[in-house]
Amino acid sequence: MKATQSLDYALYWDAPSPLQAAPTIGYTTPAGTVQAPASMSAVRAARTVTALDGDRRTLTLTAGDDSQYLIGPTTGRAFLITAGDGIFSVTVDRLEGTTAILADVLPRGLSLTASAELRWAGYTYTIPAAHTGTRGVLAWRISYTATATPTNEPTGAQGTVQIVRHPFATGVRSSSLIAQMPQLGDMIPRRQQDLEPQIEAALEELALRIREHIGPEQTEDDIFNPHVFAPAHRYLAAQLIYEMSAQSDLADRAGERAADLLERALKQLVLDTDDDGLIDANEIDVRRAGGSPTDVRGVFSLPSIEPTEGERVIAQQFPRWRGMQH
Repeated sequence: MKATQSLDYALYWDAPSPLQAAPTIGYTTPAGTVQAPASMSAVRAARTVTALDGDRRTLTLTAGDDSQYLIGPTTGRAFLITAGDGIFSVTVDRLEGTTAILADVLPRGLSLTASAELRWAGYTYTIPAAHTGTRGVLAWRISYTATATPTNEPTGAQGTVQIVRHPFATGVRSSSLIAQMPQLGDMIPRRQQDLEPQIEAALEELALRIREHIGPEQTEDDIFNPHVFAPAHRYLAAQLIYEMSAQSDLADRAGERAADLLERALKQLVLDTDDDGLIDANEIDVRRAGGSPTDVRGVFSLPSIEPTEGERVIAQQFPRWRGMQH
């Protein structure tokens, strides 16, 4: 998780099972301030289910929000709590007033002889901008009590939010990816509304590759011009999509193209090496150079004894300042 410095951050969390009550969240800011636990908010109010359609995907709900909208896998996780058949983890694809359409069919053995409850798994909490003013790691802990816990013992989850000046983003979205590569539009999985999950996974892989080319004191979030990595990002996403469809040849070609575009983008890298938020002359094209004194492609040192003519030639070809590019 990453948050932008000095802006509100909406933390989203999915409960692993139905909860007895809303969970509470407490956190410690990068400045060391400890915030007392506060209640989180459910993404939507629970609804009563009165009937299950013959397709075993369509639920009839009690009166509620009359608007029609897609939900999908991001915030659509929920629990169908029945009176006699147990609890089912479901994903709601769409709400249409008093109708909920699930992503997958329910088991044939399920029989709603009595009304059931559709309880959403997601909870949110907004961390105010006043607590994200300092860059660093914000550590959070969520405490909750699950309905299925035999002894009603509270348990918890914990994690971190990295607060940075600007989270690394290339600007690639599902719409722009499909506009550049229309063939991918026909490869959206049935349980997804778009290709955002693959694009997000490709961005994480791209960030890991970039870290290999910058110094240990910097991260991808210190890059001033992340848009130059958009072409490589698109091809990395295409590689994941082709792999998902078992089209290995196209996936390999997309991966090779992504590596080539990444290499070109790194030549345009502008990195905030002094952490002042400004572009200085020495921060342009700062891809890290390395090398080992024992590597013939890296630095070459003259021997302590008087060198031969051949050794002098090699030393001129591989001077001390030249390092192997990683």
